[in-house]
Amino acid sequence: MNRQPINLHLGCGRQYKAGFINVDRYDVSVADLAADTMVLPFPDDSVDRIEAHHLIEHYPYAQVNTLLAEWHRALRPGGWLVIETPDFEQSVRLFLEDRDGQKWVFWHVLLFGGQQDEGQFHKSPQTFDRLKEQLEMVGFGDVQRGQAVSSFPGQSYNENMRVEATKTASRFTPGSASPTLVSAIAGLAGRIEDSYPCQPADVVSFLQLGEAKVVGMRLEFAGQNHYEVDIIARSPDGQRLQVWQGFNAPVRHATPDRVRLPTYFQSLPSQLTNLLLNSIAEVSRWTQRERPPATLNGVFVNLDGGHPMPAENARVVVPGISSTERYVADVRFYQLARELAAGKDTLALACGAGYGAKLVAAASKSCVAVDFDQPLLEHAARAYPATGLEWIFAGGALVELPGRRFDLVLAPTLLEYAPAQDRPAIAARILSHLKPGGMVLLSCRNRLHHDGKYALKPVKGLTPGDFAELMANSKVGKTCYCGQRPWRDGAELSDQCRIL
Repeated sequence: MNRQPINLHLGCGRQYKAGFINVDRYDVSVADLAADTMVLPFPDDSVDRIEAHHLIEHYPYAQVNTLLAEWHRALRPGGWLVIETPDFEQSVRLFLEDRDGQKWVFWHVLLFGGQQDEGQFHKSPQTFDRLKEQLEMVGFGDVQRGQAVSSFPGQSYNENMRVEATKTASRFTPGSASPTLVSAIAGLAGRIEDSYPCQPADVVSFLQLGEAKVVGMRLEFAGQNHYEVDIIARSPDGQRLQVWQGFNAPVRHATPDRVRLPTYFQSLPSQLTNLLLNSIAEVSRWTQRERPPATLNGVFVNLDGGHPMPAENARVVVPGISSTERYVADVRFYQLARELAAGKDTLALACGAGYGAKLVAAASKSCVAVDFDQPLLEHAARAYPATGLEWIFAGGALVELPGRRFDLVLAPTLLEYAPAQDRPAIAARILSHLKPGGMVLLSCRNRLHHDGKYALKPVKGLTPGDFAELMANSKVGKTCYCGQRPWRDGAELSDQCRIL
């Protein structure tokens, strides 16, 4: 039986196109399907043709690559994509020259949109060269400029442009996962609390040093008039810090009976519970006195004069300082690493604040943690004195460990923050640390999909094709690519960032 072609007309508005499935999210007066064009309800490689007329400019710049990647996913190999959108360069020229008195009649609409409703704002004006670059980045080829339809029939304003492209073969093919990796991914289910670096046994050991003092808290608005609270405690000698995560307290009037303890704290000695509740009550008094906005987000409250924690940066996530969003996204890498590290000799490169190395060390036969920031490494060693964990300072990304080889090497974000010209040498050095048959676990933000929300400076990242090319040039053995679901506000933490 002959297969009927699937053609999509996206963002159709009130323009019905025969022979197409007409799709719109806002105006469904003629649409065959009401759907978000960023999440098409069609399987991979199933659509023959996509046309999007005056749609792409309504999406923010940060979402354009994600949008194009979604259309690329749905198209079959060889399928066609047709985009019509205002030509930004020509639109600016028409606005400035305004030889026909259209500056505030129509040319400004080309630039900014009609703005009658939410779907009528222009957010990402395009030029041909820019759109061609974005299309090729996500895997389209044969990108050409066609003949666009003018909004003024019979005139030669050329205010719109038509761009046509085909879906070419993917620049990389995800390798099949090894049984070890499949098993590790399957073991990732569970509460986020299970991946906090300080667990009950660590807290009890910390308390045996003497009477701990709560010296700071980080408050993050969690909705419904509550804060998520991270608590920082210091040992009596001032040499040790611990971060206790996962508390929940009202924005105002955080009396002990209204504070929710994380599950892993509920079995601890009562004197510790009292210490925590009294400290949270002190923060409540602070909020009543200072009257911060109800949506106060990520503020650090110092209870002891002097900031006790290192600062986060674009590479480094610090429990007790970094937002829940950044922490959850980062810790999923170490959850997977912990599953893979069971009984192995593990090397954790770019370990940052050390909490991830501490998690992995608990499962490893041995673990060496390396970083390039000596004060940060010293903090990690004090905060996480785990058995079997060795801390080493390195002067740069080309780490040398003569005579030592490992079953598992971890390198989160190491490549993306290195200059592009240095990445091949760094990748080769990472592989040189492996024993025969060993495994490397790398992570890097996908530049095609990352909107920059969690970055403290512009996202570097690599595309999947860049990453695959780098691995191929490094002569690595079998490669498997995994994706990681991003953090989403309002969703259960236990459902965040599962490895797909």
